Amino acid sequence: MSWGNCTGRCAGRRDVFAAPSQRWCDPRARLLAGDAWEEMRGEVLTGIGLAGPVDTHLRGLVASLDAAWRATAERIAAAGDDAPVRFVPPEDGRVRLAVDRLDAVGEPDAEMIVRR
Repeated sequence: MSWGNCTGRCAGRRDVFAAPSQRWCDPRARLLAGDAWEEMRGEVLTGIGLAGPVDTHLRGLVASLDAAWRATAERIAAAGDDAPVRFVPPEDGRVRLAVDRLDAVGEPDAEMIVRR
């Protein structure tokens, strides 16, 4: 496998980082682990507003996300087959959201005056 091919695969998985860079370095390298994490855990969880167990918090988020997806699916289904937004049946096991292209909008008169 060539260097370029390998780099392309890693970049697709976001596994290529520039070590001396603040912006492009691996964000996981700065995460606390082990004793350092256990020492700071309570303060961090309080700081982000997680008083209870993380599982309870995640279950609430999952329920909210599921309710939002179901409401969206109901609204799209109610719009009918001619709606510009629709769900496409899965070919590979994953439902896809399809959105029709918007029609072009002409330039407003004010913009044409400014360009002159």
